[in-house]
Amino acid sequence: MKINKLLGLTLLLSSMTISACSGKASSNEEKKPSSATPSVVEPSSNTSSSSVVQPSSNSAPKSSSSSTPKSSSSAQPSSNSAPKSSSSAQPSSNSQQSSQSSSGSNVDQYLLKHAEGQTANYIFEAECTDLRGKSGSGYSGGATGSGLATHNASDISFVTFLYTEGISVNFFVACDRDVSDAKLRARFGGEFIHVLLSPDNYTIRVDQAIDSAFLTDYDPDNLDSDGSLGNWDSFFLNYYSVEETNGYFLSEWECESIDIDASNQSDVVGWNTFDITFALSLKQGINCISLITDNEEITGDAPHGTMTATAPVIDYISIETSAQLGVFNAKDNGEGENAVHFAA
Repeated sequence: MKINKLLGLTLLLSSMTISACSGKASSNEEKKPSSATPSVVEPSSNTSSSSVVQPSSNSAPKSSSSSTPKSSSSAQPSSNSAPKSSSSAQPSSNSQQSSQSSSGSNVDQYLLKHAEGQTANYIFEAECTDLRGKSGSGYSGGATGSGLATHNASDISFVTFLYTEGISVNFFVACDRDVSDAKLRARFGGEFIHVLLSPDNYTIRVDQAIDSAFLTDYDPDNLDSDGSLGNWDSFFLNYYSVEETNGYFLSEWECESIDIDASNQSDVVGWNTFDITFALSLKQGINCISLITDNEEITGDAPHGTMTATAPVIDYISIETSAQLGVFNAKDNGEGENAVHFAA
């Protein structure tokens, strides 16, 4: 009985021991997978999400921030520079187009048009220029304004009384485009004296595309007014340099010099057309060609009365060009109104 109890107790203890060992093994096996799962899944999650994806994601922003922005930044300036370039070019282009369009339409009303693609020879009559504000001397006395325009027995109209230093005759030429190869000629005569002229004692000044501020009438009651028309000698030629007005002087002539011996001739003689330049430059807009008495001496021994400088008698200037030309600020000085026409 005791042996049986003891045997039973031993079997019971063995059973309990096996059961306990079996429980521990089961518990450990469950914990291992559980601890293995975090160690695999978590790192995987960290690796994939943080270590790989996040760094990758971080590297992307960095790449985006260091590469893309730089690229974007270098592209952006490029993009910005393009607009700037476009903006600086566009205004220029726009302003040029606007200027050309506006200038073109403004000039168009003054043009005397010929067949496009051909050249034409335009005649600009001196007696139809603006003579207001001018005062000149002649052989016996002087004249002012429209009084400088007259005609001879042959009914040729011209401008004289130009024998005073500084007086000018101004031809306002409307032009529809820029040209640099126009041919300028002038028809001159002489009276009373031997007319010897060259660029040294007679000035031909060209002002190109004159600003509209200059092309308004001056106010005789307000000598500070902007307009110069009506007193071009004082308010333009003697006030503004060619550097300020986009102008230039014709310092060399094709004919080199002008020689008209009209000594003791009371009527105008020696009419001739002289080649001045074959490279006349005009700009789109209103240009002014001024013929200026630029001396205070008389050549020759002939009596010259009240004349104090050498000058020609001016019939007209002619401009041969492919551009469309016209006249601006034409005036009726009582000697005809046909200010511009084609050469016969």
